[in-house]
Amino acid sequence: MTRLAMRVAGTAVVLGVAGGGLAAGAASATPVTGASVTATSVLGTSAAVVLSAAGGTDDSGSLLGTVQTYATQLEEESLIADEGSVDLYGGGFEELRELQDEAEVPTYIVFDSALDFQQDTTVAQLLADVLPGEEFVVMVVGEGGYMPAVEVVAPDEDRTRLLESQFYSTSMSGARSDSVLVQLRTGLERLQDPEPVTNVSSGDNSTWRWIQYQITVYPMRSFVIAVGLIAVVAAALWFFIPRGAKRKRYRIPKAVARAAAAADRGAMRRALGDDALDVVERLEKLQTDGIDRETADLVEHGLDAYGQARRIADDADSQEDDLAGAMVLMGIAESAVSRAEASIGSGRKGDRGRFRLGARKTGGGAPSQELCSIDPRHGQAKKTIDADVAGREGTITLPACAKCVHDAGNDNPLQWLSVAGKPYVLRDTVWASTLYGGTQEDLVDAVVEARMKG
Repeated sequence: MTRLAMRVAGTAVVLGVAGGGLAAGAASATPVTGASVTATSVLGTSAAVVLSAAGGTDDSGSLLGTVQTYATQLEEESLIADEGSVDLYGGGFEELRELQDEAEVPTYIVFDSALDFQQDTTVAQLLADVLPGEEFVVMVVGEGGYMPAVEVVAPDEDRTRLLESQFYSTSMSGARSDSVLVQLRTGLERLQDPEPVTNVSSGDNSTWRWIQYQITVYPMRSFVIAVGLIAVVAAALWFFIPRGAKRKRYRIPKAVARAAAAADRGAMRRALGDDALDVVERLEKLQTDGIDRETADLVEHGLDAYGQARRIADDADSQEDDLAGAMVLMGIAESAVSRAEASIGSGRKGDRGRFRLGARKTGGGAPSQELCSIDPRHGQAKKTIDADVAGREGTITLPACAKCVHDAGNDNPLQWLSVAGKPYVLRDTVWASTLYGGTQEDLVDAVVEARMKG
């Protein structure tokens, strides 16, 4: 008894769980105040010793006294339990005892419903230090009886790992879903002829046991913590992952498109004065924002496009193809401001070439947004086709909308934008020479040059 008490005191010092006064008390083998041990007959045999241990306090001195009590009784009986555990698991003790007798190595089992998760692990570790023998397995089942804490003493590391695997693997398989008795029974059965178990958790199993315990015993608290962690991760991703500035979708103002479709010069003037005002305000604001040279060029290009569109609408001699051109120019202005705003927001420099709406190639060599050059009022182009026009030699290669592509493929007449019954490509205009931006030439620059020539 004196030897056992001294080993308990030594373990306490190593683990740092007791002070000097406690060690002295343990070394003198003084019983813990209030501790009592009562041996009873369970299931008609001496299959367990029922404990009523030490005080119920959570301090380290009480826990060491409890370990001392356990160690004393385990030298007499290999399975001990408190009254609460007997009520829960007593029906399975006889089978466990038989399996202990058949195991290849000595085993010790403690059931104590007063131990929480951390305490049952600590008790198992302390018992492994103080119990006699060169090879044995200690199992401790505490509050909730979810999973046993298992400690192995063996001559070498390989043997220790082998014996541990007989129990740890049960927590990673279906046994967990039945009861702690099933886990103990499975492990003891394997100890009859220990073999390597492939379904064993890697590394230290204590963390996994702790997580499973928390989820089972405190489901709501675990749920709240999980939701909080997800929120933290989501916030971190939102704030720290770089994202480019959101680009506004290219859009020709609706009123401008309607006026062009109706060939209504008055409506076009009103649209350019009202609906397009937002585009102009955005362009003018960008001029004062300290932008880089390339972005400044892009803004200027957009302002030029808007200015030419407004002049066309104000010109009393403007024809139907001219009003369609004003619509295309307004689209260039809208595209320019969206691109400039995106460039400032993302830190990238502007690229004027990308916004020469209808240009077959951009400055970077990639296709840009194009309108149907057969009639830009048809909308966005889908494919480049070769078209023949009566009265003009050769074919014209130009971007066309889906309907015009279908008509060309089925030898249907193409619906050209016409002025006085004549397709616009037969007129001597800047629109015919540029195909509304369907050629390599920059449409805005071409319109400025054409108007300067008169």
